[in-house]
Amino acid sequence: MKRTITLLFAAFMAASVIAQAPQKMSYQAVIRNTSNQLVVNHSVGMRISILKETATGTVVYTETHTVTSNGSGIVTVEIGAGTPVTGTFAAIDWSTGKYFVKTETDPEGGTSYSVTGTSQLLSVPYALRADKATSAEKITGSLNKLEVAGQTDNYEEALFEVKNKTGQTVFAVYNEGVRIFVDNGSAKGAKGGFAIGGFGSSKADPQNYFVVNPDSIRAYVNADPAAKGAKGGFAIGGFGSSKTATQDYLVIHPDSIRMYVNADATVKGAKGGFAIGGFGSSKAAPQEYLIINPDSIRMYVDTYDAAKGAKGGFAIGGFGSSKSLPEEYLRVTRDSTRVYLNNNNSKGKKGGFAVGGFGGAKGSETDYLFLNSDSTRFYVRNQGDFSSSFDIIGYGADQLRKSLFQADPDTVNIQGVLNVQNNLVVAGNVETQGAVVQVGSLSDASGNTYKTVKIGIDEWMAENLKTTKYNDGSDIPNVTDNTAWGLLSSGAYSEYNNDPLLVNTYGRLYNWHAVNTNLLCPTGWHVPTDTEWANLSMYLTNNNYGYFAGSPEIAKSMASTTLWAATPVLPGPGNAPETNNTTGFNGLPAGQRNFDGTFTGLTQLTMWWSISSGGSFDAFSSGLVFDQGMLMTVTNQQVSGFSIRCMKGEYNP
Repeated sequence: MKRTITLLFAAFMAASVIAQAPQKMSYQAVIRNTSNQLVVNHSVGMRISILKETATGTVVYTETHTVTSNGSGIVTVEIGAGTPVTGTFAAIDWSTGKYFVKTETDPEGGTSYSVTGTSQLLSVPYALRADKATSAEKITGSLNKLEVAGQTDNYEEALFEVKNKTGQTVFAVYNEGVRIFVDNGSAKGAKGGFAIGGFGSSKADPQNYFVVNPDSIRAYVNADPAAKGAKGGFAIGGFGSSKTATQDYLVIHPDSIRMYVNADATVKGAKGGFAIGGFGSSKAAPQEYLIINPDSIRMYVDTYDAAKGAKGGFAIGGFGSSKSLPEEYLRVTRDSTRVYLNNNNSKGKKGGFAVGGFGGAKGSETDYLFLNSDSTRFYVRNQGDFSSSFDIIGYGADQLRKSLFQADPDTVNIQGVLNVQNNLVVAGNVETQGAVVQVGSLSDASGNTYKTVKIGIDEWMAENLKTTKYNDGSDIPNVTDNTAWGLLSSGAYSEYNNDPLLVNTYGRLYNWHAVNTNLLCPTGWHVPTDTEWANLSMYLTNNNYGYFAGSPEIAKSMASTTLWAATPVLPGPGNAPETNNTTGFNGLPAGQRNFDGTFTGLTQLTMWWSISSGGSFDAFSSGLVFDQGMLMTVTNQQVSGFSIRCMKGEYNP
């Protein structure tokens, strides 16, 4: 079969109107062999010629190249930078006549050129044409007006660019606006990467109004009210010729900041009335930090502790130059929210912190929420048509609302699970319509503490095991390599995807060899037998924990109320998960580690080992799947990695 080659030709030239144009063109080709397969990561020989007037015309220049194709079979060369054979590239006069490019290729990397192709240069490279232009054609001297007309609808393609000597874009104009790029190195001038100052010959710091550095943005507002314009020290208004006050969106004075958000939802952009996102070229929603709309405010706090400043993810402090912690009033991080209250007599009428009725009065009658350093009060009133209540609302994966806790002037209703860790003292009668879950606690050899739950006569851990030590104090090896995991014949553990951040939620995964030591659970507890898992399933079925009364579809009663992948299958834990966990067992979709060391199933399934062997290579396990209604019991290879739930009592083989 005749060799074939597909050529992808691209030429790009850049030159200033005065400087010498670069004497080369970029060229790319896709190389295929006689079987029409890509020639990848292989040496390729090429001979390139420039012909004048016709495809068989006079050869004005010839050069050779030896290049290596990449993983996609593509080779890239620069015409003008090869080994010259005939003529010189710089001597070509691009301003006269038509020119053709002839390519000859040896896919084996030698000089036996067997593939030939010729194509016309339909558009002569502009910089090379300009280099041969007469002095009258070159742009020199002063210009009264320079106009750049865009010819593209691509909003990411620049209409006009200014680049530094290394080819990096410093200033660019696009269809949507202007972008200025700030160097993040140390070679910044006195005014930073980018600065806007007073209009004049002086560049002294006091004249700076707006300064952008890679690590900070500063806007300077004149504290002299007489020196400010009609719109205040700093204002952002509507895009147009009018500067009327009704168009102001952001106004900053030395003593106040005002932001106006349009209440008309049809005129807002994709990011809402106002949004602050991550610093970069991408505008995707995951980078947003603060979004303000007329009907909502959303703030996203980085969950990476090291990325937060000294004041946490978000902080409101005293007004002054100091940023010390004692001045903070409100602090929000990913795991906590703190409000600091003054406990002296300098508080206003509403106390250290209060939420009251919307109005000018601060009288106690309008207080709804009242916080002092020694007390917190929430007022629920019975005032006829103006009666109030307090609700805690839960949302499931199906976005349906469910009232978990509701307080009216005379009644408190709890529809969620009431988890009491210490003594519960009740003066009157207690009436229950569902199961009463008894909860205890347990500690392992690594110092982890677990909740426990009593189901029938048996007490179980209500969380997955996290220990890194056997109960005799010896370490359990942590094996992260997939191949090494698949070859194990002794006990080991791992985190899902080798990610320790998942341990607090899902626990750790263990192979059956660790289970078989009978040292994995805390002293006085054991990994359940296959029979004990079956007894648990039978107890829940007989006591109407099934999806239907008396049915064995008890998975939802054992599964947690969160983190399960959604499913339309009604008995599955992923369907309306907020109705799960009536037993308090709290089974989480922790996934598993397969016999080959790979990880699967996070949010979709969980498997728990039994201590019962299924043969030389297998062992029994039980688990839940997001779209299955029953507690599954199967055998798996002993080298697999599953979760562990311990059961109270010694193991009796």
